[in-house]
Amino acid sequence: MSNATKYRAFYDGEFYLSDDQGEEFMFELNPDGWSLSIMDHYFESGSGAAEEYYRYIEAKGAIFDQFTGRSDTEGNELFAHDIIAFTFWWFDGNECVTLLTGEIVYSEEHMSYQLKGVKNKEWQAHTGEDGSDYLTPFSELNFEDADFHRIGNSHQNPELLEVVL
Repeated sequence: MSNATKYRAFYDGEFYLSDDQGEEFMFELNPDGWSLSIMDHYFESGSGAAEEYYRYIEAKGAIFDQFTGRSDTEGNELFAHDIIAFTFWWFDGNECVTLLTGEIVYSEEHMSYQLKGVKNKEWQAHTGEDGSDYLTPFSELNFEDADFHRIGNSHQNPELLEVVL
C-alpha cells in the first residue's frame, strides 16, 4: 500500500493525474480547494502578423478524486469513485463464490475509504442492508488475496452500478 497523496481530475470527458502535471495542465490548491488549469494556445493579430500566446484557463466544474493508496490486481491505482469488481468467498455450510461490484467513496463519518452500492442477494443477507447506501470498510476487504479489478468509474460509467439482483 502506498501513502502517496495523488489526485485525479475529471473534466470534459478526460482524466488528468496530478503525477503527470506539467506544461499542458496543473493542479493547484486554493483556499476553496483543488483547481485544475489547462494550457490554452491561441493567436492574436493586432498589427497584421499573428502572434502566438499561451495561458492557463481554470477548468471550471472539474471533479477531483483522491488516490486510495490501493491498487487492483493488475496494478491499476484505485481512486475515489472508481467502480471495482471483486470475487467474494462465502461459507455458510456451503462454499460459493460471488462476483460483486461497488463504488469507492470516502466516508467523512468513518474517516476512511469505503465500498458503496454493492448489490447482491448474498451480500444483502451478509450485511442486512439493501446495498444502495451501505458502506463496507476497505478493512473488511482482503486486497492482498482477492481478485479486485477496476472496471470503470462513476463519472463515465454509472451504469456499471446498476446490477440486477
